[in-house]
Amino acid sequence: MTGYSISIPSRRLFARAVRDLLDQHTEWDAPLYPFVSFVYDQGQIRPSTVNMISAVFDPNSFPVIMDGLVRDELATDLPTPYAYALLTELWIVYSTAVSPGERARLRHQAATHQLGQHPGRVEVAWVTCADIHGRVWSASRRRDNGEITERFVGDPDAADLPYDTELRAVAALAKAARATP
Repeated sequence: MTGYSISIPSRRLFARAVRDLLDQHTEWDAPLYPFVSFVYDQGQIRPSTVNMISAVFDPNSFPVIMDGLVRDELATDLPTPYAYALLTELWIVYSTAVSPGERARLRHQAATHQLGQHPGRVEVAWVTCADIHGRVWSASRRRDNGEITERFVGDPDAADLPYDTELRAVAALAKAARATP
């Protein structure tokens, strides 16, 4: 048996890919959101496919749409993706001290697309990326002041993971790609 080594891309490499995708977002109120598959090749992360998801679709349908796009891609001769990313625009509420009840209300408002009515809302461009190992990255840019926030979560099932349907879907799709021969 011959030995071999498995190379796992560094967190910094993926953070850069996520930030690059966020930096490409230059126009607000975009009608289309890019869903990107990345491959890891010769020490580099590079986009393989870019599919656009219409902003008119209910975000709760994004996981089903992305699943269909991934299935189509995996049925081709393209290299198996190493990670997936989705860039969207959304409303968030920044809060450092929220009670469990307030957190539940915010999650409900997010799930029912009512955060746009919250008095503390902030519009952001948000990129979520997950690799086949379950590592999750996000980067967001506030529309009001341009401030950028970046985050890494090594465990997609972490308790402090934001309530984000798209994030969980991207992570699940990346894990599924890992199982693809």
